[in-house]
Amino acid sequence: MREYEVLTKKAMEVTPKWVINDIVTIINGNDGVVGSSYIISKLHQLYSPGIRYSIALNMGNYEWHRVSQERLTFIDNNLDLLDLIIKKFQDEKKEKIRQEKPFMQK
Repeated sequence: MREYEVLTKKAMEVTPKWVINDIVTIINGNDGVVGSSYIISKLHQLYSPGIRYSIALNMGNYEWHRVSQERLTFIDNNLDLLDLIIKKFQDEKKEKIRQEKPFMQK
C-alpha cells in the first residue's frame, strides 16, 4: 500500500461522524448518483446562515452558531477528503444498485 493510500485511509477513519452521516443522507436522498460538487453544495446549505440559524439566535441558542461555523470551516478546509468520502459512498451506492437491478447492466 502506498503512503498516499495509508494517509487517506487514516484520514477517513478519523473523519467526524456528522460529516459521514450528512453525506450518506444526501446521497440516499437522491434516486441516482450525484456529483461531489452537488453534495458539497448541500453541506454548505445545511450549515450556512439561514432560517434555522436565525431562529436559533433569536432563541438564545448560540451553540448552533458556533457549531455551524466550525462545520463550514471543516468543509472548506477538507474538500479533497470530502471528495474521497463521497466517491466511496457513491461507489457503494452504485454497487447496491447493480446488485438490485442486474439486468440493467451494459
